[in-house]
Amino acid sequence: MYHRDEGADTETLKQDILDHLEAAQLSTGYVVASSEPIPTFNQPGDNPPHAKAKARYEEIVRNEFICTQEHGSEHAPVPVVFTHTDGRLHYSGPESGDEFVSDLASAIAAARGADEPPQEKVGFGAA
Repeated sequence: MYHRDEGADTETLKQDILDHLEAAQLSTGYVVASSEPIPTFNQPGDNPPHAKAKARYEEIVRNEFICTQEHGSEHAPVPVVFTHTDGRLHYSGPESGDEFVSDLASAIAAARGADEPPQEKVGFGAA
């Protein structure tokens, strides 16, 4: 969204990119950044996520800017949940992610299995 031309000291905003994003936005538009928490301000040379980009996205988004690692809270993020009903997407809010966190923990525990190795042979050569 910002670019520093060769030999230039400062970055310039590429307004055409923002114009394209705004033109493609639906009435229920959200911007979801899949990133680490976004700092309040940036230092020169910082890697994304950038506070400057977040500020620009917040200017054009109709509903909400959502950062995945800040969703719920920065210290305890929860999944971003959208549902599809009546031909539309609906954002469920950070409180809806709580049920998915416990489901995810259960799924991880089940996938890891027991501490002991399997006792039954499976697959090729099983009797």
